[in-house]
Amino acid sequence: MLKLPLKWRIFWLYFVFGFIPLVMVFYFSVNAYTLSIETVTEKQVSQLVQRIAEQTETLCLQIVHDMEQLSTLPYVQIAFVEYQNTHRLNLLREKLDRFRNGRTLYERITLFTNHGRVLAANHMTEQTSPNQFVLGKNRSMAGVDDVFYKIFKENDQNHIAIFKRVYDFQEQHQPVGFVSVLIPLDHVVAFLERLEMGPDSEKLIVMETGEPVFSQNEFQRHEQVNDKKKEYAAQIPVMNWRILLRIPERELFKDVHQLVQRNLFFMFVVLLLAMGASFFFSRREIHPLTEIINGTREFAAGNLDHRIQTPSGIEVRRLSNAFNQMAKQLKERQLELIKSNKLAALGLLIAGIAHEIKNPLAGIKTTAQVMVEVLQLCPRHETQVNLDENDYYDIKGMAQDIGQEVNRLNKIVTDLLNFAKPRPSRITRCDMKEIVDDCLRILQKEIKNRKITISNEVRNCISMADRDQMVQVFINLLLNAISIVAPGTGIISLASFKNESTAPVIIIKDNGPGIPEEKVDHIFDPFFSMSGTGTGLGLSIVYTLLAQNNARIKVSSRVGNGTQFQLTFKEYHDREPGDG
Repeated sequence: MLKLPLKWRIFWLYFVFGFIPLVMVFYFSVNAYTLSIETVTEKQVSQLVQRIAEQTETLCLQIVHDMEQLSTLPYVQIAFVEYQNTHRLNLLREKLDRFRNGRTLYERITLFTNHGRVLAANHMTEQTSPNQFVLGKNRSMAGVDDVFYKIFKENDQNHIAIFKRVYDFQEQHQPVGFVSVLIPLDHVVAFLERLEMGPDSEKLIVMETGEPVFSQNEFQRHEQVNDKKKEYAAQIPVMNWRILLRIPERELFKDVHQLVQRNLFFMFVVLLLAMGASFFFSRREIHPLTEIINGTREFAAGNLDHRIQTPSGIEVRRLSNAFNQMAKQLKERQLELIKSNKLAALGLLIAGIAHEIKNPLAGIKTTAQVMVEVLQLCPRHETQVNLDENDYYDIKGMAQDIGQEVNRLNKIVTDLLNFAKPRPSRITRCDMKEIVDDCLRILQKEIKNRKITISNEVRNCISMADRDQMVQVFINLLLNAISIVAPGTGIISLASFKNESTAPVIIIKDNGPGIPEEKVDHIFDPFFSMSGTGTGLGLSIVYTLLAQNNARIKVSSRVGNGTQFQLTFKEYHDREPGDG
């Protein structure tokens, strides 16, 4: 592929991201289309349920009309007031059959007296019970006088019986009985029953009280637990019935969902292609920059021998060459600086050792010379030297001075060994409060002699460290503070807390004269001392031991405001400690 400049690569990157707006437009258009289809589908189903309710209403009104006509037929009205012999009953049944012949909806037409006795029927069966229909619980029909109905089961089939009161032929206000038509319930709800809306749909007709009239569940498979259903309802006013149609959304919008799935699949393919192209181009463009970033990290880590390799891109190649040249120059400067620092450190170390050892040696030499001069005054042949009292005590003091100077030399050598090669740390659980209390007890004599006030507020401070080395750290810091504060008015305060990372922190603060700002950065250097009496290795050892125990030390000081050391230790975790 051509090694294009960066601006052309950016152009290709924008071109690739042009696919994303295309996918968004495609998604929103499909979403609007499916929403429109869902709205139309819901409207059509609602209209369908309303049409079924209207057809059922029309059928019921036709039945009511037939009942009105049947109750006013003369031969029906006369049948209740005349004596009925066998011949007349047969004629009445024939007339009822002729009335039914043109109306196949009715299974049986029956005449009842006011007391529920069957007067006549076009078709008598053993199931016909006189009081079963009229005297039981009946339902009135809305908007129609003297008409009621009852739903019951006969011959294992649900039926609806509709009753109309019959009045006297001559006295129209005098009720003489009832005329009833028996209709299979399936004929009345046939419009709803024939409706096919797919598996798991529910078709119901309920009364105004909620009692079911008709119920049909088309379960063809196990219903899903969270399968939402849409409910559509319509009223049949004359019967006070309500039609309910419940259809699972997955069935109602099955075609819509299939369309959405196909479109989503196509959109997913387009998106994958766009993402693949975007990934390919972006990876190709970002790779040189990633190489440069990784190279700078190598430089920051101290690997100045690393070189950045960027085979493509004119501008990026120039940038990487500049970084490589910078690393080369830094390497050269580093070598020069290391060499000069080594010489400076060696000179400082030699000067410090020479200075610290020279003074005790000079004292030892002077004392030895004086002792020789005193001894030369005595006769050589005498085995016992007779000294007066003053000379005796002078020689004794000189011998003690030699011992002190030897101890001083021994301390210098010991501090040098501790600084140069401290023993490995044995990390364990340490209670810093106990360590501080022990150190204060060890230094109690020096504290009392100088009449220094100690404020110890170290509480509940648990860490992971080497206990013996921490004792050495705190003794060095406390001795440093004791030597710097004024006797009688000196105050040294210790306190503890946990920082935002829940790591234990101890503060050691004094009211001494403070450290000049230009010297603060050098207090941890070897042989740096402001007291003039120490070796200058105490704080260097403190710094080394804390670093070895994964702890940090920070100093803040101003002339006239004292000095504060802040020690941050490793947080203690409730697990088996390991050796450091």
